Amino acid sequence: IFFGASEPMQPGEEKLGIMQSIKNYGRQSLSKSWSYAKGFAAFGALYSGSECVIEQTRAKHDIYNSAYAGCFTGGVMAR
Repeated sequence: IFFGASEPMQPGEEKLGIMQSIKNYGRQSLSKSWSYAKGFAAFGALYSGSECVIEQTRAKHDIYNSAYAGCFTGGVMAR
């Protein structure tokens, strides 16, 4: 997250001071982190929701519910 957030320098940024560069880098890191967090939350919600539905449908509590939910979530997210 930290190094992946750094964007290529724009013209005119070469002259920025060290503190301004750190602030810019922090803003970029924060925006990338927020984007990753939203994606992870969507993945988690889809997985847990599908696992609950599968468990209620099958009326069993076993390891296959997690496997089916993982397959379903992977298929939906890959689409």
